[in-house]
Amino acid sequence: MSFIWHEHQYDVPKDGHALLGGSNYAWVNYDEEKLYNYMVSIYAKTIGTLVHELAAKLIKNKLKVNKSEAKKMIMLHLLENGIPRSVIDVERYSENFTAYVNDAIGFDMRPEQKLVYSQNAWGTADAIAFNEKKGILRIHDFKNGVTPPSLHQLENYAAFFCLEYHILPKDISMELRIYWLNQIITGFPTAADIVPIMDETITKSKYIDTLKEG
Repeated sequence: MSFIWHEHQYDVPKDGHALLGGSNYAWVNYDEEKLYNYMVSIYAKTIGTLVHELAAKLIKNKLKVNKSEAKKMIMLHLLENGIPRSVIDVERYSENFTAYVNDAIGFDMRPEQKLVYSQNAWGTADAIAFNEKKGILRIHDFKNGVTPPSLHQLENYAAFFCLEYHILPKDISMELRIYWLNQIITGFPTAADIVPIMDETITKSKYIDTLKEG
C-alpha cells in the first residue's frame, strides 16, 4: 500500500508564504524581538497596499479627513483585511496620510492613474493632476516604508505622462511631492530632467521589443 500524502487544499493560502517558511531558514535563530521585526517586515507590503487603497477611495470620493479620523479609518481597514493589530503602527501613517489625502482632494487630483507609454514602460501614479489651461502637472506619492524615497520614480511618471499625452516638458511646469514619515519631499523638475528620461524610455522600450520578437 502506497503512502497517503495530505493534500492541504484549504489549510494554507494558495499563493502565500509561511511566516516560518521552509525556504527561509534564518528565523530558526531569531529571538522574540527579531521575530517580531521579521513579522512586521513581512506584513509591510500588504499594509502599504491597503493604506494606498484606502487613500485612493477617499480621494476619489473627495472625503477629507483629520488625523483622528485617519487613525481610526486606517486601523479598521487593516484589521478588516487580516492584519494583526500588534504589527500596526497607526501613528506612523496617520499624519502623512491626512496631508496626502487632503492635498490631493484640494488639488482635484486623480488617484491610482496608470501612465502608459508602451507595454514595456508604464506605471501607476498615486495621485496626479494636469491643469491644461495653466500648464501645470502635479504628481504626488505616498510612501510608508523606512527607506528614504527618491523623486526619480515621480520623474519617470512625468516622462510617461508627457510621452503618452504628447506633451513637451518645456511647455509645462511640474511639481512632484512624496509624503513620507511626516514630511513632504518636493521637487520641481524641468525639461532638462524629463527629456533624457523620455529618450531613454523610447530607446529601451524599442530594444525590449526586439528581444521579445526573438
